[in-house]
Amino acid sequence: MESLALIIVLAIVGQLLARAVRAPAILVLLLLGLGVGGWLGLIRPDELFGDLLFDGVDLAVAVILFEGGLMLNFRELRGDVSAVVRRLLVWGVLLTAVGGAAGGHYVLGMSLPVALVFGSILTVTGPTVVVPLLRFIGVGGPVESILKWEGVFIDAVGATLALLVYDTVLAGEGSIGIDTLLQVGLTLLVGSLVGLAVAAVLVLVLRWEAVDEHLASLTSLAAIVAAYVAADLVRHEAGLMAAIVLGVALANQGVVSMSRVARFKETLGVLLTSVLFIVLAARLDLGDLAALVGPVAIVVAVLVVLRVVVVWITSLGSDLSRRERGFVGWMAPRGIVAAATASVFGSGLEDLGLGGAEDLVPATFLVILMTVAVYGLTGRPIARLLDLGAGSVPSTHGIEDQVGSHPSGESSSSDDEDVPADLVEPEVAATVDGES
Repeated sequence: MESLALIIVLAIVGQLLARAVRAPAILVLLLLGLGVGGWLGLIRPDELFGDLLFDGVDLAVAVILFEGGLMLNFRELRGDVSAVVRRLLVWGVLLTAVGGAAGGHYVLGMSLPVALVFGSILTVTGPTVVVPLLRFIGVGGPVESILKWEGVFIDAVGATLALLVYDTVLAGEGSIGIDTLLQVGLTLLVGSLVGLAVAAVLVLVLRWEAVDEHLASLTSLAAIVAAYVAADLVRHEAGLMAAIVLGVALANQGVVSMSRVARFKETLGVLLTSVLFIVLAARLDLGDLAALVGPVAIVVAVLVVLRVVVVWITSLGSDLSRRERGFVGWMAPRGIVAAATASVFGSGLEDLGLGGAEDLVPATFLVILMTVAVYGLTGRPIARLLDLGAGSVPSTHGIEDQVGSHPSGESSSSDDEDVPADLVEPEVAATVDGES
């Protein structure tokens, strides 16, 4: 009981401390987790949660990604935004996976199977770090839309790819090719269909007069869990895509207002993400991290350069300016899905006795720390250099201005002072008045 209470308190304290010192919250939370876990030994997640640890992590990630889906409005997919996002989700994922695997194999000394899993995990970025950073920097327009849509959907695509590569390694199969990609597509399709079906049922339920605004939030939470579990039963690991599509569908329907649900999920999402970072970081050994700092820094440098190249390739022929392409290329911090996926797969690969398997989890967490530090500290100066609105009013609307709006629905926004990016979970309540 004491350990559980400490985790919750530290999750909230970490957010407050990050706000006070104007630092990325993800860095503060990871450091707190390392301190109370690997250093002081006050929290031992595997003993505390037992076999339920990773089941809880999966469900929490589903709720977080549902919230990310609630931020996405189809009206943002105008011009070449849609085409660029699609290319990033296909070619961007593949090129990043290859680059990450090469770094894992040749720099970190991982065996090829472990390096392939490592590269797949590093394809994910995620809204939990990208969106708050965009708010802080004040970049809007097509740049914001591309990074939001990519960040939400790449979590499902990357996590699914990582799972299938991992399953291939466990099965002892030597090749990862077209069949693996087809399996990824099938998993995403199943998740999408389940998400749409649950969204349709939820809208009908929310129209029922007996379901007031307070009960609507709890009903939506039950729907997320139901969609995740149902999709996972039909097709293993389809649950994340189901949660995302459920959120996107609800955000773009015009039948019922989702503003109160969005505000509830925002608060819950911040708490869940903060708790996850504390718990997962507490499982790490400080010695393992220290030994990998130098090699992982080289891998991160490769990933940063590769990201720029990938964006320039995938945006060729689009109407994005060079400045916009440059900023999209300079924004790919890793987040909670990478941490959770690596934590789940790490022990299984170690059991196989594969070379470098013991480095998978600490290396992934170091990549998260370093990429958040790099992009968090340089994002605003780069935006100023490219004249893309740093220091100006961010264009992001509050989520209640975007999701489930209808003529009778409430829509409001409030002004907010210039605050630091909480690089943990999107603050999807209204932050500023502006136009996307």
